[in-house]
Amino acid sequence: MQGTAVQRGFTLDMIYLLKMIQQEFDVKSLCEGTPKICLLCQTILRKQLITEEYKLTIEGKELLAFFDTSSRETIVRVKQDGDLFEAWWKAYPGTDTFKINGKNFTGTRSLRNKKDDCKKQ
Repeated sequence: MQGTAVQRGFTLDMIYLLKMIQQEFDVKSLCEGTPKICLLCQTILRKQLITEEYKLTIEGKELLAFFDTSSRETIVRVKQDGDLFEAWWKAYPGTDTFKINGKNFTGTRSLRNKKDDCKKQ
């Protein structure tokens, strides 16, 4: 749901408004006096999170349930395979020497240094 919530463009304003509707706050009267809230109501209605009677739809309830859960997914970093680093290390140029149209340009520095330090990052 998290990826879906972000991809569909739900904002914290929308979530807060949905929470108010869930708690049976009179959002309809609030919409009549405030253009920004009226626009938010139109947006969550268009995204089918509420009905025209200012009641939560199933999707609106599921979205709120997702944000109410205490467990969150964690991002797990995948360690890079040593073979991939070795392939990159071999492909990366050793110096800044190069050749264009048969003319050689002598480099002034070594580019492949401190392999172990590079592998750590």
